[in-house]
Amino acid sequence: MIRLSIALQPTLNQSNWSISLTFFIKQRFFDTLMDMRAKRLALPIAIVIAVASLQPAQANVTDFNSKTSIANAKTMIRKLIYNYSQNCANSFNQCVSFTLANNYPGYLDKKIALSCSKLMMPQTLSASVDLNSISPDSGWRTQPPYYQDENPALRGAKLKGDIFIGTVTLNYLFADGTSRSTTSDRHFSILNKRAYFFNYLCSY
Repeated sequence: MIRLSIALQPTLNQSNWSISLTFFIKQRFFDTLMDMRAKRLALPIAIVIAVASLQPAQANVTDFNSKTSIANAKTMIRKLIYNYSQNCANSFNQCVSFTLANNYPGYLDKKIALSCSKLMMPQTLSASVDLNSISPDSGWRTQPPYYQDENPALRGAKLKGDIFIGTVTLNYLFADGTSRSTTSDRHFSILNKRAYFFNYLCSY
């Protein structure tokens, strides 16, 4: 309902009063109509804004299948390889223990892996990872050649966590004084905010 409150001037003639009243009513009607339209539009717009605000922010990732950012993956993988290198530089047995404890859960048959380690020449090693080489590899599955201590149930199976790949260099020093270096791409899984590798101990 539109309420009109008009104070008429005593000197205002009939014609001018009629024109003024007509213009005033049209103006008030137009203003009210626009106000009603604005209110009708305001609710849908408010709903759209509210729904948009509930959408999660995009994570800092380069692989849409990954929940772990590259930066966080690099930090965790670097820590894993650093600790691996420190343990393996101390003693062969310490290196074996660290390998078993930090492999992807269920990747190795620990009993077979330990049997293989007893047949290996005692050695120490240092390890490093090229942080610039680390990138997501969500479609990766374990691939042949498969080694004796690898769990058959995980061969070609979909793996848990966010899978990354990076270039790792290993420098071996054997008990007989010989040494060897290898550089290869290795895979890692970021699972429950922790990095795991896929390292085997059997050589066949």
